[in-house]
Amino acid sequence: MNEHKLSNDSDFIMIKDFVHLLWEQFKPSSEDINTILHYGHLKDWLEDWDEHDSERFTDKKAAARILHQFMKIELSIPEIEDRETYSKAEELRDLYLCRACANHIAHVYVRGIMEAEYVEANGEQALIFNGSRIITQAEARVFIKNTFNFFSSFSVV
Repeated sequence: MNEHKLSNDSDFIMIKDFVHLLWEQFKPSSEDINTILHYGHLKDWLEDWDEHDSERFTDKKAAARILHQFMKIELSIPEIEDRETYSKAEELRDLYLCRACANHIAHVYVRGIMEAEYVEANGEQALIFNGSRIITQAEARVFIKNTFNFFSSFSVV
């Protein structure tokens, strides 16, 4: 396995490092990160700005989008068709704050790949995804591990 040094000393993870960790779990190789970013963009599991602005920190929305698209395209995991299963994500108070992100968030949340968090809102606890929160390197590793654990359980069925 190619040993990849993360690009920054911060606890937060950049898009390019997130993608590299994901790719290394999928297909360990010595590919240059720019090659992997370009491939992901061509395959449509990354967007243009992921490839061309890959040194920005990864927020939960971006991680959800990348993981969901990667699962569909590279791992051939189908969309959730069952409305009842999918609707479990609607317990997230902030699910539709980003309409373009809602489907990605729902898929990774319902499948247990990424977790929600409770916050205090109007004197009560509210469950939110908190998609704008920047993720740490440790969280990235957990989300990626959960993706492949889900894939393993999905493949056996």
